Amino acid sequence: MAGTDPYRTVSLPPQLVLVREETFMLRPRQVTSGFRLSRGVRVGGARQQVWTCDLDIDVMERPEWQRWKAFIASLDGQAVLFELIVPSQRLPLGAGAGFAPTNASHEVTGTTITGTRIVTGGTTALITRNAARYAAAVHMRFPVGLAGEVVLEPGDVFSLGGNLYMVQGRVRPDAAGEAHVPFRWKLWRGARVGDVVRFRDPTCRMQLTGPDIGEVLLRSPLLGRSGLQAEEVPYV
Repeated sequence: MAGTDPYRTVSLPPQLVLVREETFMLRPRQVTSGFRLSRGVRVGGARQQVWTCDLDIDVMERPEWQRWKAFIASLDGQAVLFELIVPSQRLPLGAGAGFAPTNASHEVTGTTITGTRIVTGGTTALITRNAARYAAAVHMRFPVGLAGEVVLEPGDVFSLGGNLYMVQGRVRPDAAGEAHVPFRWKLWRGARVGDVVRFRDPTCRMQLTGPDIGEVLLRSPLLGRSGLQAEEVPYV
């Protein structure tokens, strides 16, 4: 992490997040003063949108809840941030922008691994034009073979520069494989040509909404349940 940011960032172990119920939403946040005194400010004032989530972790046996307790302790209240994989959108819905076992496949021949099949589809794209901070769209390059196909659907998400964004329209690459991709909220940090866009298991950086979030509730025979509430702290 560059700059003078005082926070340390860790990864939330994905094997511990067996979600029973979850909310993962992009929500508006007021950034002007005085909003508590006027409804109008909430509507017309300056706003940002950040990701928030409530995760209700399913029943865990002792090895899992013990590791969960260790992870929560490592956050030291709210002093340590963590990267969270979006639990319910591990791949986009668009055809070709993400890998899926049902994608078209090609057989490998003429080598020592004849008979092996490669399933098509990508899990990344590349930025093709520089974009300034707070831009609301970027240009991406997809495989030329996907020209004209819907590669991203509204509501699909992707990671860029460590931050998470939500697609706001159907995306179809042109004959060169390039596409204009609108999204919400806005770029928290600028993008450069060649930056990698991540579609598979996209992540965002989060912080617990309170210092005592994530407690484990135990019941006989030593089964535990837990959960957390968190809000995005973007990389800037």
